[in-house]
Amino acid sequence: MEGVGTSTAGFIGLAERGPAKGVPELVTSFADFRRKFGGYLSENGFGQYRYLAYAVEHFFVNGGTRAFIARVAPADAKCAVGYVPSEGNQVLQITAKNPGAWGDNVRVVISPASKAKTQILEEVDTNNGKKYLVKNAAGFHPGDVVLFTDGEAQVYNRIAKVQDNLLQFAVEFEGDVVDKNLLPQKTISTCEFSLEVKYEDAEEYYENLSFNPNEPNFVGKKLEKSDLVSVQYTGAPTEEPVPPFAQLAGTEQPVVSISLANGSDGSVASLSPADFIGTDNGAGQRTGIQAFLDRESSCCISPFTPEMA
Repeated sequence: MEGVGTSTAGFIGLAERGPAKGVPELVTSFADFRRKFGGYLSENGFGQYRYLAYAVEHFFVNGGTRAFIARVAPADAKCAVGYVPSEGNQVLQITAKNPGAWGDNVRVVISPASKAKTQILEEVDTNNGKKYLVKNAAGFHPGDVVLFTDGEAQVYNRIAKVQDNLLQFAVEFEGDVVDKNLLPQKTISTCEFSLEVKYEDAEEYYENLSFNPNEPNFVGKKLEKSDLVSVQYTGAPTEEPVPPFAQLAGTEQPVVSISLANGSDGSVASLSPADFIGTDNGAGQRTGIQAFLDRESSCCISPFTPEMA
């Protein structure tokens, strides 16, 4: 009989946070486990289901080097959620990446930003309407909301077409918008926002996000890489060129800050062996022991249930 190495193992059990489905996460130290799955669980909240963190810690203390972790969460565990309102029915639903009360400690800070700014050098009349020659069109894309200002008045517009340094807008500007000065007073800039996510010592920062779903900086695309939250843009598109979080412009503290709420660890009383066995919903969607089908590496699998405590 061929022996099986014990320096690599798989563990299944309850944790403070971390993915509850999909490919088991590799951790190479107990500190790594704490970063991804949290620390020790309380006896009051988790009873005899609290031993996963202790087991992983002693695995590394006794010479283990690689541990694959599959988190189990009660069916009634919930993700913390927060909503960020803006102007024109633009709303972001921000949800903790995975279920648990840990998500109530996630804080999101939003501030206005702009990825591009230039000046208009010339108005060009064409058969398809008026176009505007700008000094530099880099960073301006169709669908972007822009702000024109002459130092006093402010006018919002939307880009309809970009060709070289020629911009065409949804609505032609009224009055004189041309400024050829070296230090122009009249400028046009894109309207975006920056978003910062904070949880304990972890911070994520995303610059120049947009509500334009056709752009690479669309907020829904950028935050797909987040380890802390997922974001859904729930706002309805509007014909008016309303910039994101226009209510922040000109304020002394131009930020929106929210904390996620209503996360829940669920009830351990509802757990059964079936939760640890898991379900096979296909690659990337498996839970429990079934999740290890997504791992080609062989390992010993240790489920931590009350019977084994």
